[in-house]
Amino acid sequence: MNPTTTSIAATLALIAALLAVGVSADFHTERVHLLDTFKTAAGCKTHLFRGALPLDSSSLEFVYEPLVSAMEEAAKKVDVNVHAKDLRIIDLSLLHPDSEKEAPEIEAERTFFEQNPSKGFFFSVPIQGSSANPSFLNTKAQREIATGFNAWSKESLPSLIDAIRYLLTSDETVLLNNSPSLEQFEVLGFTHSDFANALNVLLGEQQGPCADVAIYFHCQHGMDRTGEVAASYLLRYGGFLQQYDGSSDSFTKDRPTSLQQVVDMNEQVLGRHITAHNQRALSWMCLSLAVSGMEEFESLNCSIDYYVDSEESEEVEDAIFSASPSLLSPSLVSLFLSFLFFATRFMYH
Repeated sequence: MNPTTTSIAATLALIAALLAVGVSADFHTERVHLLDTFKTAAGCKTHLFRGALPLDSSSLEFVYEPLVSAMEEAAKKVDVNVHAKDLRIIDLSLLHPDSEKEAPEIEAERTFFEQNPSKGFFFSVPIQGSSANPSFLNTKAQREIATGFNAWSKESLPSLIDAIRYLLTSDETVLLNNSPSLEQFEVLGFTHSDFANALNVLLGEQQGPCADVAIYFHCQHGMDRTGEVAASYLLRYGGFLQQYDGSSDSFTKDRPTSLQQVVDMNEQVLGRHITAHNQRALSWMCLSLAVSGMEEFESLNCSIDYYVDSEESEEVEDAIFSASPSLLSPSLVSLFLSFLFFATRFMYH
C-alpha cells in the first residue's frame, strides 16, 4: 500500500470512528465545562454548563448526544454525576440574530427544541460586550457609572446572570410561587409564554419527575461571549473554579475574590484571554458588584490591565453623562478622550 492510499485509509478510519461515537468534528466538546450545580428539596438536580455552539456546521443539525456526553465528562471532572438519561436542556444562545452567519444557527437550535420539546427549551439572549473602557476613568467616575451598568449596557448582563441563577436554584415550590414575578426575564425580552415553557422543562411536565436539567449557555466557539457570561456568573454567585497546581487540575466551589481570578480561569480554559469588548463588559460587571452595597463584594478587587483601541470614546462619553452629567463638562471630556485615544494609538502602533 502506497503512502497516499495509507493516508486516505487513515482519514476514512478517523471519520468512521467519529461517526461511530456520535461526535461532530465541528462541536468543541473540550470547551464544555460545569460551572455550578443545585439540588432541590425533592432531590432533583439542575446543572449550569458553558460551551460552544452545539450544531454540526455543515448540516446545522443539533448534536444532542455529543452534547450530553460532553456534559457527563465535564461533570465527572468536578466529581458531579449527571444523569444523562432523559436529560432536559435549557439552551441559552448568546449568538446575534442580526448576524447573517448566526441567524440560521439560532433558528436551527430553536427548531430542534420545537420539534423535540421533551429534550428542553431554547432562549436567545444576544451578547456583544462593551466598548466602554473603565480604565479611561478615575475611581470615582467608575463607581458612578458602574451603579447604572444594568441600565446603560446593551445586554443587561446583571439581569441575565440573575435570570440564570433563578433558573438554576428554583425548585417547584419557588417557581410556582414566584412565576408572576418575571422582572429579570422581561428585561431580557422573555415573554410569559417563554417562561411557562421553561417551567415545563424544570418541573418535568414533559417527562417523569426529577430528570436532571442542564442550563447550557454558549456562543459560536464557547470562548469570548461565553467567557464573559461564565466569569460574570462566577463573580456574582461563585461556582466551580478551575485552578492549576502545575501538575493536575483541581476544582473548588467558591466565589472568586478578584476579577483577575476569573480572567485567568478563562485563559486556562481557552488558552487565551477573552476579547477586549467582552473583557470590558466583564469589568463593568465586577465594578457594579463592588458598588452594590452587598457585604460579600466589599473587598472584591476589580483591577486589571486594559488594551485601549478605537471605537471606545463615544460610548464612554455617553456612559459618563447618562450616569452622572456633573462629573465633567462635555467639552473637557471630549478633549480628554481625544487626547487619550491618539496617545494610546501612538503608543501601541
